[in-house]
Amino acid sequence: MKILVSPTKTMSNKSLVINDLCTTPKFLSESNEINNALKNWNQEELKLKMKLSEKLKTATYNLIHQWTTDFKQNKHAIFSYQGTAFKHMELSSWADEEYNFAQSNLLILSAYYGIPSPFCPPIDNFSIRYKKNVYKSYKKIGKAKLVAGQEDLIPDIIKTNF
Repeated sequence: MKILVSPTKTMSNKSLVINDLCTTPKFLSESNEINNALKNWNQEELKLKMKLSEKLKTATYNLIHQWTTDFKQNKHAIFSYQGTAFKHMELSSWADEEYNFAQSNLLILSAYYGIPSPFCPPIDNFSIRYKKNVYKSYKKIGKAKLVAGQEDLIPDIIKTNF
């Protein structure tokens, strides 16, 4: 069984790092392409296209231009997100077997990184939001099933404006 959840807008700068579980995102080359394309946008284009506030506009612009695949300075996805679903996971109480189960079965849908596992490190503190449904971006979840290697994904309720 694979569990697919959506990321949250609320993120933490603090992060526990478990190096034994670190992985590389499955769509890293696509993430690189997205980031390179975003570098061509000025701050006003980012604000308009991503529906960002003034504060997030500048922060997002800076993160895009500082983005790197040197994952040593980044934090794990599962510890970064602070939305309702992630808070209710009560990660601080997990034992090693729960971390291992999550690494094998929990996938986080990301417009920027594709489908990072919980312990993929390159999660920056911003999200990309478009009017398009995320299923269209990833070919109606079929690509997610292919990457997961399973037909038994259980999707979280994905926001249509993600």
